[in-house]
Amino acid sequence: MRSRLLFPSGLLALAALVLIHCDKKSEAPVAEKAAPQAASASPAAAPPAAPPSPSTAQQEPAPTAAVTPAPSASGALPAKTEKAGLAKLDVGKGDKDKNVPATAGSAAPATAAPTAPPVRFQHSTALYTLDASPPASCKAGAACEVVVRLEAKGAYHINKEYPYKLKAQPSDGVAFANTDGTFSKASGDFSQQGESVGLLKVRFTGQAPGQAKVRGVYKFSVCSESDCKLDQAEVAFETPIR
Repeated sequence: MRSRLLFPSGLLALAALVLIHCDKKSEAPVAEKAAPQAASASPAAAPPAAPPSPSTAQQEPAPTAAVTPAPSASGALPAKTEKAGLAKLDVGKGDKDKNVPATAGSAAPATAAPTAPPVRFQHSTALYTLDASPPASCKAGAACEVVVRLEAKGAYHINKEYPYKLKAQPSDGVAFANTDGTFSKASGDFSQQGESVGLLKVRFTGQAPGQAKVRGVYKFSVCSESDCKLDQAEVAFETPIR
């Protein structure tokens, strides 16, 4: 009887051990499941750390806000410059209005003035002086006159009997009063002033604005009480035509 009773008790003890072992196994998964939950709980707590990023995002616009005024300040400078330019233009316009009488058209005749001065002629020896002084300018298409002046020196005087004559060479843009370009005593172009001065008039017309160039050989004579000197000289002068 006792052995029969012990056997069931042994079985009961064995069954108890099996139950305990099974309980431990069932607790282990629960702990493992709890561990992931704790792990998942720790990442869930991470989002509160995210607010620093908004704070940095709020600080980042600060530099851009500081940079933005700089372009606006530089942009204001051209505006001032444009205003200054407009002011200058307005002043220029006012000056132009004040100086309406002095227009560019009225200044145009000044630009049409001769660009070169007249060119004189002068030749001198121990017996005489020969010169020609053309006018400052002559008008195109109008008659122009240059006097060739002969002055005897010392004991010499103008030879009253000599046929004074100047033969001008053809010149571009110049039309001589005498068709052949000859000016002489016989044609009435020569006259005498006193005993020592003789004047020969050379008359021509400048056909267009520019320099009228006259060149020719002048034949003349001076005398003393004992002898007469026959001479000739190449006369050349220029007259501005406007």
